[in-house]
Amino acid sequence: MDKLDNLIQKIEEPDDFLDVAFAEISEGLQIWQEPLDFRHFQVREGLKITVDMDLATEPKKEETYAFAGRIRYDPRGAVVHSTPTFKYAIEYRSKINDDHIFAAPELCIDKADYEGCSGAPILNDQGNLVAIARAVKHGTKVIYAFSIAKLKLLIDTVLAVEMIGKSEARSEYIADEKGQSERS
Repeated sequence: MDKLDNLIQKIEEPDDFLDVAFAEISEGLQIWQEPLDFRHFQVREGLKITVDMDLATEPKKEETYAFAGRIRYDPRGAVVHSTPTFKYAIEYRSKINDDHIFAAPELCIDKADYEGCSGAPILNDQGNLVAIARAVKHGTKVIYAFSIAKLKLLIDTVLAVEMIGKSEARSEYIADEKGQSERS
């Protein structure tokens, strides 16, 4: 089985789930997020950063890393309050399968100090995307992160499968139109 077949199988029969949202953004565009109310949680208004996927890179041991997220979720009626967090001085250690392994500067003793950071972009000191935070190992310094190279491959595969589906649908439509005109 080649890499593409293996990835398609993972998409169709996932063992883990990874929520990913992406959009193509023009250069120099600043994004202002209006507040959104989803009843069970809210997205706060504010200026959002954009990450240029062309500058995304693999982590290196000689660089330092950081990510920001929201933790300590506290549901109060229809609104969920949370605390912003900024994790910095993170070091890259190794790669195991699709995961990059980072080390936090301190032991992850309080799980609530990291819970909610899944999906946070991990950036190097130049602001380039290197990974997506996925999990921490309680009682250690270990932070697991999803590989950007793998994420790019996943996005490219989904887009390719979508294009193939559109192409097949178009071919079926043309064949159906041709068949109807021959019967007329």
